[in-house]
Amino acid sequence: MLLNIFYIAIALLALSFCIFIHELGHFIAAKKRGLIADRFSIGFGPRLFGWKWRGTDFRISLLPLGGYVSLPQLADMGRLEGGEEDESEDLPPISYADKMIVAVMGAVFNIILAFCLSLILWGVGRDIIKTTVVDVAPEQIVNSAGEIVPGPAFEAGLLAGDTILEIDDERIGDWMQLQNAVMTGTGRNGAGIPTTEVTVLRGDKELTLTAHPVLVTSEDIRTLGVQPGTDLVVSMVQENMPAFEAGMLPGDQPIALNGEPITSAAFLSVYLKNHQGGRHRGHPPT
Repeated sequence: MLLNIFYIAIALLALSFCIFIHELGHFIAAKKRGLIADRFSIGFGPRLFGWKWRGTDFRISLLPLGGYVSLPQLADMGRLEGGEEDESEDLPPISYADKMIVAVMGAVFNIILAFCLSLILWGVGRDIIKTTVVDVAPEQIVNSAGEIVPGPAFEAGLLAGDTILEIDDERIGDWMQLQNAVMTGTGRNGAGIPTTEVTVLRGDKELTLTAHPVLVTSEDIRTLGVQPGTDLVVSMVQENMPAFEAGMLPGDQPIALNGEPITSAAFLSVYLKNHQGGRHRGHPPT
């Protein structure tokens, strides 16, 4: 329950931040065009506290669900975002260009925010998995229908230690590029079966192998089932679930399950799929 409340609070905070950036775009554009901006509010409802600066009342309001900027010379926007209907009657008129620029800059600032966040995520993601060396090509994986199927990479002949150089003639530089190339691939053979051409470096030889990717997860994403050489680490443990009851903590690195080495996330998925419907009473997890 507390975890759900936390996630809801984070979602509301993120939404409020996006709205703040949107309204900031309106505000900056309005000030640059010489318009009057009499209120800039974080939240809605009664004013709790704030300050006035250069003719604008910057305030924190009671309901922390977004916010607004009051621009009385834009009568329609004023009514929508906190102004009054008659606020613009005694103010100098503004041009159509001013209205368009101020109106559109909210969306422009949201686009800039999305672009900046994308750059941050791209930069962080690049440093996580730089390699294209296959650590595990599991014999079986679980597809999007919950069925255990042969691993596409294993069936195609990929081996641990192979370095993937190209996917469908597209040069691959890191694991994210590899996943994206497979996910967006559209190749099919004469029978309509999805195909992906994988060029690997094995020793000092380049080999081109044909794999048949399968769909995984509820989003039906194409995958080869290969895993890079990274550690499997627990990121979160839900209360009242088996892992929680067993004493697992975030940051733990599972290395074996009932005496069997955990070689990949695919192995873990297949193992759990094969052992449903009760507690296993073999060796304790390590």
